[in-house]
Parts: sequence; structure tokens; C-alpha cells
Amino acid sequence: MRGIGNDDLRWQNTYQHNLGVDISLFNGLVAINGNYYHKETTNQISTLGLTYSHGFDEYTENSGTMRNVGLDWEVSVYLLRNKNISWSARAAFSHNKNTIVKLSEEMKRKNEETINNQTGAFIYLQYREGQSMDAIYTFISPGVDPATGRVLYMDNNGNVSDSYDMYSKVYCGNEIPKINSRLSTAFRYKTLSVNMNFELRLGGQKFNQTLLDKVENAAVRFNVDRRVATQRWEKPGDVTRYKGLNNDTNTPANSRFVADESTFILRNVNIQYDFPRRISRFFGMERLSISGNLNDLFYLSTIEQERGINYPFSVRPSFSLSCTF
Repeated sequence: MRGIGNDDLRWQNTYQHNLGVDISLFNGLVAINGNYYHKETTNQISTLGLTYSHGFDEYTENSGTMRNVGLDWEVSVYLLRNKNISWSARAAFSHNKNTIVKLSEEMKRKNEETINNQTGAFIYLQYREGQSMDAIYTFISPGVDPATGRVLYMDNNGNVSDSYDMYSKVYCGNEIPKINSRLSTAFRYKTLSVNMNFELRLGGQKFNQTLLDKVENAAVRFNVDRRVATQRWEKPGDVTRYKGLNNDTNTPANSRFVADESTFILRNVNIQYDFPRRISRFFGMERLSISGNLNDLFYLSTIEQERGINYPFSVRPSFSLSCTF
């Protein structure tokens, strides 16, 4: 046997429609493309986990109904165009809203099971009807008690204490940005060309797991981030962002580590030069070019997100020489 059968499994159905527009102006100097879409999937097929007593670790289930509504826009403009010089810019914007319309009874049961078994240290996926699949659910924390250095939590009734209830997690944001954009520009002068690609994200939220793990819950007996020594509570009266150094209780994921994200990235720069035909022919070639490429040149964000925690991060330049005979 390859798995457990499900006699109640039904076909997944998708209904979608879209409306698009393509506009070209001023003899191709300006191009505008837009698309609105509405997509709804019923009887969505998902894989759910099983306990080991079943003999298999998963099975297939119709988990519910999912809706995606969004917009995609792209604008391309030639800022300069003649025989020797060409300069163009392109901006692509997208917005998507996904909504869980309906959950199967089994998926609801799995949600309850997840809440009962989780420790609270991480952000766990929770699926709720009427909300996004990428919603962030966590505890509300007003801050650190200046008198004791203990983390404070707010329950569903608005009461504040240094303890929390697993069922008091609430919606704290959405990881999908309201605007997701890709920007690029291309410049050419005779045989020299420069291409730059940017990314822009606005309106989403992120949970900063690194701050929780490396500062709030860092064990002071090991090598730690300098913020452990400078920004954690030490004595009564201290107003700090992070709990006391003498507090070794594990802090669960909470709203203090959820931040609004506005991020701008220079993702790629490429420079290429094609040597004049007389030079390539001198070497017996049809074409000779050299190029350089650099990724992730800068990263600007409202969220202080460390890079290289789980793997070394580096900016890797690359160069190439292309010959055509």
C-alpha cells in the first residue's frame, strides 16, 4: 500500500475570471499592461498529517475553499531612444488578497490540535475562515515590567499579567505585502549596456524570529549578541525592550516582535561591453564581450533582519568573457 484511501475525496474545482488591458502610446515609448483576476478553488486538496498508529504519516483531504483576488500592473517607458543611446525604465506592481472562505471539519480539528500541542516559541500556521492563509497569530505583549523584568501579556479580556493562555493568540498582521513591486532600468550607449533590478515591498508585516531567539531568549552563559548586554532589563526601574538577564523562562512569540515591513532592495546590477567588430575580428572572432554581475548590492528595510544566521551571506560578484567564433 502507498497510502490510506479517502472515499469522501472529491475533485478540486477552480473558477476564475480576469480582465486585462494592454495600452501602447507615443509610438511604443510608453506601454501599460494591467490585469485583474478573481480565482476561487473549492474542495481544495491538501495533505494532512496522521499519527504513527495509522501506519502512514499523511493522507489526502478536501480542506476547504480558497479565494484569491488581485491586480497586476506593468508600466514600461523609454526615457531616451536614438541610434546610439537607449534608456528605459520598467515598473511592475502586484497586489493579492487570499481569503479562506471555508474550512473542512477535519482542518478545523487539526487547527485545534495544533494550538493544544504547540509550545508558543514559534509562529505556527493557523487557518481561520475569513482570514488570510498568511496571517500572523501571536500573543499580545504590552512590554516588559519595569519592576520585575518579566514579560507582560494581555488576554482576550484585556487583563495584563506575566502569564499567557495558548488560546489568547490574536491576529497581528499579514506576511503578504499590500504592494509587491519589481523595478528595473536599462541603459545602453553604443556597445556598453547597464541593467539594474530593484524590489520594493510595502504594507506587510514580518515576525522577527532572530530577535526573539538571539536576544530575548539568548542564554547569557554563551557568546551572545551585544544587545543582550545593552538592551535587556537588569534592575527595577529599567525600561527596556527585552526581558531581564536573570530570567531564563522561554519567551513565546508575541506582538513585540511583529513589525511593519517597508523594504527596498537593489537585487542585481549587470554591466556588459561588446568590443568593436574590428577588435573581435583581429582575434579571429565573430563577437567578443565582457560582463560583470553583482547581486544584492544594498538592502534597506524598516525591519532589522540579520543575514547569515543559518548560512554564510555574501555579496558575490561574477565576471564573464564571451567569445563567438
